[in-house]
Amino acid sequence: LAADSTGTFKVSSDNIAFTNIVIAVANAVSNPTVGVSSLTSNPQSSAPSDKVYQYLEITHTNIADSDISKATISFKVPKSWLTANNVAEGDVALYRYNSGQWNALSTTRASSDAGNVWFEAVTPGFSDYAIGGKSGAGAFAIIDMIRDFYAGTSTLTAFDVIDKIRAFYGG
Repeated sequence: LAADSTGTFKVSSDNIAFTNIVIAVANAVSNPTVGVSSLTSNPQSSAPSDKVYQYLEITHTNIADSDISKATISFKVPKSWLTANNVAEGDVALYRYNSGQWNALSTTRASSDAGNVWFEAVTPGFSDYAIGGKSGAGAFAIIDMIRDFYAGTSTLTAFDVIDKIRAFYGG
């Protein structure tokens, strides 16, 4: 890739939430490779969130973090996972592990279909990642769940809603 240009790396695995990585480089790089793998568990000693959909790792060769001016990661989360975990679409975040801690990256909702919601997040470099609910977002998820119930768009019964509210308040 020439300096000040972009390259797109497609991820085509149903088992990996990442779907696309667009890398803008500040410096010229020759034959860069990027690999994405799904991890079966948290690779770090601390957790980014109490609700994690997937842990992932991006490996790279012939491109250093200092060569990257911006990288945009596109990913999808099944609506069934969001519902089962009481995570609202607006409360999904991509976390990056860097300098000994998990950091939430700026994450935006891009689109959705009947089964998935697509998101985009900008990262300054590559390492371990986690897709999950934002910490402290539980109250908003409860509000969204109640709103969906009253709108008739929820698959939950009134008793399910009550049980989830009780669980949220520790009862």
